[in-house]
Amino acid sequence: MNNNAADSRCICGSLTDMVPLSLSLPVISRQTDLPHSAYDWLNQLQDSCWIYVPGWNPKRRRVIVTLLHGNEPSGTEALLAWLKEDVTPACDLYCLLASVATALTPPEFSHRMLPGSRDLNRCFAPPYDDDCGRLARQITDDIAYLEPEALIDIHNTSGSGPSFAVAMDYSPRHLALISWFCNRVIVPDVRLGSLMEVDAGCPTITIECGGARDEESLQVAYQGIHQVAVHEDIFKSPPHEPEVLLHPQRVELKPGVSVRYHEAPCEDADITLWPSIEHCNFGTTGIDTSLGWVGNDGIGLIQALDRDGEDHASRLFRIDRGWLHPAMPLKIFMATSNPEIATSDCLFYAVPAD
Repeated sequence: MNNNAADSRCICGSLTDMVPLSLSLPVISRQTDLPHSAYDWLNQLQDSCWIYVPGWNPKRRRVIVTLLHGNEPSGTEALLAWLKEDVTPACDLYCLLASVATALTPPEFSHRMLPGSRDLNRCFAPPYDDDCGRLARQITDDIAYLEPEALIDIHNTSGSGPSFAVAMDYSPRHLALISWFCNRVIVPDVRLGSLMEVDAGCPTITIECGGARDEESLQVAYQGIHQVAVHEDIFKSPPHEPEVLLHPQRVELKPGVSVRYHEAPCEDADITLWPSIEHCNFGTTGIDTSLGWVGNDGIGLIQALDRDGEDHASRLFRIDRGWLHPAMPLKIFMATSNPEIATSDCLFYAVPAD
C-alpha cells in the first residue's frame, strides 16, 4: 500500500466512524435505513460506486464485486440483504456495484450492457479507450490500491442452472474461497478480458450463483457474502473440497450465424436450439440427446476454440440427419435460451463428462 493510502484513513472514535480510502470511484460508507428493494437502492446510488463496510481489523481488506452485468441482480440483492443485518465483518469490506445505470435502464435488470456498449466484463484488458474500458481501468486501479486478501466477483448465469465458480487457478487458497459459495469450479484456458483475469495479488474467483430467476441464486450469494465477510481466516478449513473441471470448451456461433430457440426448426435462423437446453446445465448430456437443429451446414455453424485457436467442435459434436448431438457424454453449463446472449457471448461451455 502506498503512503498516501495509509495517510488517507483515520479513526474518529468508533468502528463506524472510520474514513474510507480515497478511490477513483465514489465510496459510500455503510448506509442506515436502507430501502426494501435492490432497484430502489440502485436508484439512490445512480452510478458505479464502492460500498465500504468497516471491519474489526482495518489493516486487512476483502473485495466483493457485483453487477458487472446489468441483468444479473442476485449479487446486489444479496448484498443489500446482508447490509441490513448490520453485521461487522472480520476486516474491512469494499463492495463494488458496477453497472448501476445499466441495471436501472427500463425494463430494470434486463440489459447485460447498454445498446452500443461493450460487455464490461470483457474490458479488463487493453484498449481502455471507451466508457466501459475506462470504467474497467478505474475498477482495476482501485482494486490494486486496496491490496485485498481476496477478490470475489458475483454473477448470475445467463440461463437457469446450479451455482459454480470460475477461476484461473485452483490452488488450495482458491478452492477454500470457492467452497464458501459452491461445490464446483471451472478452470478455463482462454482469456476474454474478464475481471477474474486481473492480477490482483490475491486469490480471485468468479461466482456464478445460478440464474437470475432461480430462487437458490439469492441464497447462494447471500450465504457466501456472509461467510466471506465474518470469518477471520477464509482460507482455512474449507467446508468441502470443490469439484474441479479443467479447460472447458467455449462453444460459440461462427460470425454471421443466427440462432433461435424453438420446439421445431426455424426457417429464419441458421441454428434452432431447444428452449429447454438450460436443463442440460451440469447434468451429463449423453450422445443420444438432441440439442437442436443445424441442417445441412452442420458443424460448420459453430466453433469451440482453445487458447491456441484450434477448433474442437467436430470432436465434441456430431450431426445426425441435421440434428446436433454430443459426440461423447458432455457436461454442459452456462447454456442459455436467450438468443441475444448466445450471439454476443456464447451458446454454452462444454467439457467431456469423464
